[in-house]
Amino acid sequence: MATEIAVRHPGLALILEAPFTSIRDMARIAAPWLPIGSFLRTKYDNLEKIKKIRAPILVLHGDFDDVVPFDQGKRIFAAAPEPKEFYTIQGSRHNDTYIIGGEALFQSSERFYRQGRTAALNLRPVSRRLSLKRVRGMVSALDERKGCSCAPFISVGAT
Repeated sequence: MATEIAVRHPGLALILEAPFTSIRDMARIAAPWLPIGSFLRTKYDNLEKIKKIRAPILVLHGDFDDVVPFDQGKRIFAAAPEPKEFYTIQGSRHNDTYIIGGEALFQSSERFYRQGRTAALNLRPVSRRLSLKRVRGMVSALDERKGCSCAPFISVGAT
């Protein structure tokens, strides 16, 4: 969903956590014995859409993800244009990325945001520091607004 939003409304950077390549690929994993691919109306073909992004991209993925295979995150990363960065959350499954990733994960996201914003704006280094508290607040606000865990889909733009 964040990739779709970033294609339609370009931001300064895009951060994807545990991204899947497409609904069709996820359906094959969830129910490999059912030929449901042709019945799917929603595609969410992130593998194709990521190629259209013209902003820095950070892909975060747990190497023990039990919902979205780690390989799908790597495929999204491989298809993404530069500049891009991949951050493996060592030992993380799908729903514990912030717990397992801890402070290092937040610092990586924050560093990426600052670098991406500076590069996208082609300005001197950003003087206002995006605090970890603010990043966490953005994630919490998204979670509350959607009534679900939307933390994996953060499209970062100018504030």
